[in-house]
Amino acid sequence: MPNISSIGMVACTNSELPYINSVTLLAKDGREVVLDRSTTEFDFDDDVEILSMFWLDLYIWTGEAEDHNVPEELFDGAVVINVDIEDDAPEDYFFELKEFHAAGRSIPVCIGPKEKYLRNKELMERIVKYCTLRDMFDDICFYTNGHKYSSDYHQSAIPITIPITSDDVCLVRFDEPSEAPVEATYYDCGECDVRQIVKFCNPDTVTMTFEGEFNSAYNGYYGNNVTEEDITSIANDYGLYPEQGYAWSLAFYEV
Repeated sequence: MPNISSIGMVACTNSELPYINSVTLLAKDGREVVLDRSTTEFDFDDDVEILSMFWLDLYIWTGEAEDHNVPEELFDGAVVINVDIEDDAPEDYFFELKEFHAAGRSIPVCIGPKEKYLRNKELMERIVKYCTLRDMFDDICFYTNGHKYSSDYHQSAIPITIPITSDDVCLVRFDEPSEAPVEATYYDCGECDVRQIVKFCNPDTVTMTFEGEFNSAYNGYYGNNVTEEDITSIANDYGLYPEQGYAWSLAFYEV
């Protein structure tokens, strides 16, 4: 796996100088990784107060030393959770990170409580595994944490594979197949504002759109409400409940 030596960022700010010390990623395995650099290149457009910044000679700060081994796979399923401002920044300094690019892709930016990001991600992945086990994981899209995710491959989408455990299988109400799948794959389609996609949505949690088998099952076309009940039960584990906007969409809200 190749190493990454540079990253790019776009931010709203009130200074032509970037007073940024480091950036923290939340990796898909739950680790918090602090990124820093040796060289900064930047361009500031003072008409719109937009700063474009590139970090070169990238490294991971371990707390004691620089680790220049920054593998590309670090960014798979990762999210930016913090930007550390330098101590000598002006008192009124403002910096709002809008875009973060690494390894040829856009990385989600979720500055704020990482608990919310993790809740949304875990809820989505529980549903991904549920639908995979029920053999209905197709024509489904999720909108959460500022990105669109899909059951189906789209051009330039990044595949994310997650394990399915025996505990996941036990939670699904169906006749267990002789060989249950051991993993599920979904795709990160990049940054997306769900408010531009579907009217009835919740950008703070998870919004779904769906056709195919899941649509039929969730809407009770097979003569029962098992799928709706199961999705509600999964959502309740995270203090949320689902509410349909259309027959082909639903969003999750706090109880």
